[in-house]
Amino acid sequence: MPNPSRLDQLRSEYADTYLDEAAFFGDNHAGLVLFEEIAKTSPDRRMQDVHTHADQIGLANNRQFENPTDLLIQGDHYVYSLLRQMRGANGGRRFSEAEILSGDPKARWERFAYALARAGENPVKWWTQHALKHVMDVGTIITPDTAGKVWDELSEKLALPEYFQRELLLKQNVGLVATTDDPADSLEYHQQLKESGYEVDVVPTFRPDALVNKMKIGGDEFNEYLGKLGDAAGVQINDLGDLQQALSLRHDFFAEMGCCSTDHGPDSVPTSGYGDHDAAKRILAAAKEGKQIEPGDIELFTGWLLGETARLNAKKGWVLQLHAGANRNVNHALHAEHGLDVGGDSSQIVGLEGHRALLNYVESQGFGDQGLKVAVYPLNPANHDEIACMAKNFGALVCIGASWWHIDTEHGMREQQQRDKGIMALHEMLYFVTDTRAALSQLSRDALFGMVSSNEAGLAVQRGTMDVDAAVDQVRAITRENPGRFFGLNQ
Repeated sequence: MPNPSRLDQLRSEYADTYLDEAAFFGDNHAGLVLFEEIAKTSPDRRMQDVHTHADQIGLANNRQFENPTDLLIQGDHYVYSLLRQMRGANGGRRFSEAEILSGDPKARWERFAYALARAGENPVKWWTQHALKHVMDVGTIITPDTAGKVWDELSEKLALPEYFQRELLLKQNVGLVATTDDPADSLEYHQQLKESGYEVDVVPTFRPDALVNKMKIGGDEFNEYLGKLGDAAGVQINDLGDLQQALSLRHDFFAEMGCCSTDHGPDSVPTSGYGDHDAAKRILAAAKEGKQIEPGDIELFTGWLLGETARLNAKKGWVLQLHAGANRNVNHALHAEHGLDVGGDSSQIVGLEGHRALLNYVESQGFGDQGLKVAVYPLNPANHDEIACMAKNFGALVCIGASWWHIDTEHGMREQQQRDKGIMALHEMLYFVTDTRAALSQLSRDALFGMVSSNEAGLAVQRGTMDVDAAVDQVRAITRENPGRFFGLNQ
């Protein structure tokens, strides 16, 4: 039988350790200093989050969150995924999708507390508790026993203007947020934020994936999307030349709104189609006629679109962000009933032939010399080394991006840095992005990345494999400077 007195002594001894950033470093004094002096954000050292799914409508309207569920659960697919893993106390029955995605906010909060109490070191728990402590000034650990108390504390704060959505972003020391936007989007909310004088720069990102996704569906849905894109550009899209003109005009408009990158998430990177205007013309005509487009032609058209976007980006010195390998909507029943972005995606291993084809096309057209940069985000650690080794063959054209999405964890970040330092110069890597939809996780995600980066560099200093000045430069680069440098930001 456990000895209660010893367990009570353990609780007392480590009562203040959980969420203590200094405790993370243990005996690594060098790492702690690097974090506190270089990596940790502050109002004078704000983060530039160049890849998010932030709610620009909520920011434009300075949304007031209705309750703690609205703030911390609603719309967060990481939370949904965690809840989906739980078997409730009621006879071991798992939570239904209705219980996870909708229903009474207080009941959903209680289920969330149940899940967090069983989450251990899952990042959802760390992000949540760290944000409550450092942004909301609520230090209580959420459990089924404390759920009501925390609900009441948060509810009182959410009624105050200093906890509306714009202020929450400022409290997290965010200087810039790049949202994810369709070329047909009006960007009216970005304009509203720009005109308001809001202290955080909220800029769009040009993501043309819908053009291919609608083509896969075909029929009226594809033509309706073309009409929407054409209306936004002021161009009637009858053929490939019209489509090129529409994309170019929207690309220009996005630039006027502060955009500096495009974003692409194909299932896999095409091995062909780059610069093949004849094939793209034929495929577009067939799609407009309502014909079902075969997978081979979908790949050709995706390759053409990536190449066309790279050409537009090169003219402006933009970054092309590439994150291939998402295995979307794995749970077919979940997708059929509840749609996209509800925690039903995973990653898969992708071949390198497509990456090589794209990058060689870019080089052959001189786009890199014109100013194009490519950020590659490996989504699956199983073939990360292959992607990193391939990327270095293209030099400064390509930058390896963050350990994110399903590997956006302490272990994932540490493993990526430990692998990459033997393959390339860590100093030059574009590491931190949040990819978040949540309103209250950016400070916590940034802090965890800064802690891991500082810890790794500090350990190298203490074991004599890196000098202090190099460690300072590396931590400053990958936690604070590289997003601005690579994306051409002035923050």
